[in-house]
Amino acid sequence: MSCEICGRNNCMSSFHSLDDQEQYEKYGSLSNAELISECIDKDTELTELKALVAELEKWQECAFEIHPNINIDMETILGA
Repeated sequence: MSCEICGRNNCMSSFHSLDDQEQYEKYGSLSNAELISECIDKDTELTELKALVAELEKWQECAFEIHPNINIDMETILGA
């Protein structure tokens, strides 16, 4: 019998991390149409985040021009 998550014969779902197991439970039962919709949503979210990062980098450049010694922590701003 093969693993539900990875399909290998010498594996069991319990061998995978809890994150892997949660992802499988969340997405494993979705239809192809639902998975495609989820991917499109994630792609849109990623595009919006990239735009936000680009805008923050622009603000950071402006801040450095005004005050060269300013320290802007992008991770803190983005909440990473």
